[in-house]
Amino acid sequence: MKNLLHKIRNTTFKKPAKNMFWAWIAYQTVKGTITTSLIWIPLILTWLHQS
Repeated sequence: MKNLLHKIRNTTFKKPAKNMFWAWIAYQTVKGTITTSLIWIPLILTWLHQS
């Protein structure tokens, strides 16, 4: 029984795979691109043409 619980615990709470790192990198890239294009670029353009 103890061996079974140990096996279940190890499969349930394993560290994320290496692929999850690249998924996180892709997510951050998409999030940064959207943030830049929808928030920062219009904000800077508005500030530059405010004269």
